[in-house]
Amino acid sequence: ANKNELKVHFIRLNNFGESILVQFGNKNILIDFGQVTDEETIVSYLRKNNIFKLDYIIITHYHSDHIGSLEYVLNNMNISECVAYLPCEPNFDKFNKNGAQFKSSTLEVYNILNNKNIEKIFPYENQIINLGEINLKFNNCNSQYFESYYNTVSEYATNGETDYNNFSLVTTILHEDVKILLTSDINIPAQEKIIDNIEKCNVYKTEHHSTNSLISEDFFNKVNPEISVCCNVEQSSIFSSQISLYHFKNKKEYLFNDAIYSMIESVEKEK
Repeated sequence: ANKNELKVHFIRLNNFGESILVQFGNKNILIDFGQVTDEETIVSYLRKNNIFKLDYIIITHYHSDHIGSLEYVLNNMNISECVAYLPCEPNFDKFNKNGAQFKSSTLEVYNILNNKNIEKIFPYENQIINLGEINLKFNNCNSQYFESYYNTVSEYATNGETDYNNFSLVTTILHEDVKILLTSDINIPAQEKIIDNIEKCNVYKTEHHSTNSLISEDFFNKVNPEISVCCNVEQSSIFSSQISLYHFKNKKEYLFNDAIYSMIESVEKEK
């Protein structure tokens, strides 16, 4: 890619989590901030790529593997003109048992951004924001959708807690004829709500690091990507994931760890 083209970096972190760097023109977007143990990894990666300022940040939701390094990264970057795009805030009183936890995480992030004088913007459903060389399209930010999420239970829940992943902000990067869909951690209930607002894309960042055990084939067939991306996931998680195997059998896929080699070999044998 030359300096006039869009560049998207899926940063290799130390463990489960996400941080995605988007470069266009002379602007930089950082989407999510990994875990607290990823602080030095993210900052070092940015500096290695001559990134010293952030013009925009996007936080998809307030799980610790998406916001852990937020304050540290902001402390080590020029953020004098930075703008933050944030997910629509749900009604935490409607959560099953874990509403107070995520209300606290939300307020913590707001406090960090306020202390840094970073403008907070909460996109609405299907909103397209022009940033010059690229457009950002946002989905899963209609609070009416959330009514069907409050009583959903994650496969990882221990006491019937609400599946907070469904409240994640979904972003599509639009650049000329290229569409890059970043689904954060949404599960099937959210996929079903936004399916009519999603288009075929070139690159698809699979949700929840491609570890969900259930899939919506209708959603994936609508997206129909050329390349699917798994971010920072253990090999054991990949092999237990219907999502990963579905895409490996039907699409091109790229993983950011050594698991790609054994997984491709396994799928080829199955064929």
